[in-house]
Amino acid sequence: DIPIDYYAKINYNAVEELVDAIGGVTLEVPIDMKYKDPYADPPLDINIDKGLQTLNGKESLHFLRFRSGYANQDLGRIESQQQFANVLMKDILSPFTVLKAPKLIEIFYKNVDTNIPKTKIFYLGLKSFFNKSNDLSKITLPGRPSTINGVSYYIVNNDDIQELKDNYLINKTEIHSNSIVEVLNGCGVSGIAARFSEKLNEDGI
Repeated sequence: DIPIDYYAKINYNAVEELVDAIGGVTLEVPIDMKYKDPYADPPLDINIDKGLQTLNGKESLHFLRFRSGYANQDLGRIESQQQFANVLMKDILSPFTVLKAPKLIEIFYKNVDTNIPKTKIFYLGLKSFFNKSNDLSKITLPGRPSTINGVSYYIVNNDDIQELKDNYLINKTEIHSNSIVEVLNGCGVSGIAARFSEKLNEDGI
């Protein structure tokens, strides 16, 4: 019963191209990652050593998809994916990456299917760039892995689901649709504030 206002569907190419565009991602690989699956889509041939590594785009995708070596399987992969997301976010929001913004935007729109308005994406991008505390929340539902009749399951209970919903997923503060924002032209381009204001008005601001 949680309304979903926006979605973003990201394909594999986005990860590879983004990482290659920023020159790789450096992080601590928790375990040796060795795995082959010619039947996966796309096929997998993972070979990443444990320790501090700088991963290119393809290696980053392999890092994110690896799961067979973790003691807690998918939970271990989720933790590694969250670690990767933190490092990638930090690198993308680095001042050194600003000059690559046009290329990153091109990669985004080529590989992401979303209904988020461009003005909101622009706003969130600015907010992330100036908010160095990084308020991105990542939550894993409490539970335990279990194998039942040869099939892997993740067992949770309704109380945990309700607690997460109440504490994290429902905004209890009333949101007013008539939010007011003052737009000032500080770049010297005539009419730019008016055009940007029109875009904000389209989103109900």
